[in-house]
Amino acid sequence: MSLHIARNVANLAAMQNFYENAISFQTIEVIENDSALAALLGAETVKRVVLQLGATRLDLTQTHPIHPAANYQGNETAFQHIAITTSNITAAHAHVLAHGAIPISTNGPQQLPKSSGSVIAFKFRDPEGQPLELLQFPEPKPAGYDHSAISTANISASINFYAKLGFVETAHGINTGPAQDALDGLTHVTADIITLSPAHPTPHLELLHYRSPAPVISPRLSPLSLAADRIILNSLAKTTELLHDPDGHLIILSP
Repeated sequence: MSLHIARNVANLAAMQNFYENAISFQTIEVIENDSALAALLGAETVKRVVLQLGATRLDLTQTHPIHPAANYQGNETAFQHIAITTSNITAAHAHVLAHGAIPISTNGPQQLPKSSGSVIAFKFRDPEGQPLELLQFPEPKPAGYDHSAISTANISASINFYAKLGFVETAHGINTGPAQDALDGLTHVTADIITLSPAHPTPHLELLHYRSPAPVISPRLSPLSLAADRIILNSLAKTTELLHDPDGHLIILSP
């Protein structure tokens, strides 16, 4: 089983330009009319651009129609971000801001304590408001995205759901303190961070469960919502299937 992320966009050309120039993704395929995906999502048409960074893949999809979305905060269950690895977060932070990124974190990149992995992190939004993160690890990691993090109101329900899809809980920590507040752009943050790993080496999922501020239950996202990222799992499924997890995040099982 392998995993990649698909992200809805309102202006495909502009967002392709941002992800290429701000984050160094490369375009590997352009699909002018993906009729099968349009039928699955309930769209009239879908245009799709496939991007690659290192060994990781990101699909940008422009659907017609597209539904606008609020800028969800980390403790709202609709929140989902993509965490990009970097070996120089100072330079990467300045570069994404120069290309139109919108900060979520306050006071720039944040050095998290040893209990949180000693990573340096910065959260931001792309020019259409969808969240991303830069991560610099103590030991360099290959270029690409490390994981996609999704907010959840019920840890057990989410772990049980993803276990049925082949994910295994491989880490569980609690992030709190001033650096975490600044990273999330929130106050008095205490959050469970649960790592869910697929069967094969690939980007993984992280569950974000905010104890403080308390989780906010978001309305269930339409597949055509600008905020509706999709977790794409290439699995042993015989047919393509669209699922929602307990918090409404979208998953596509693909043969």
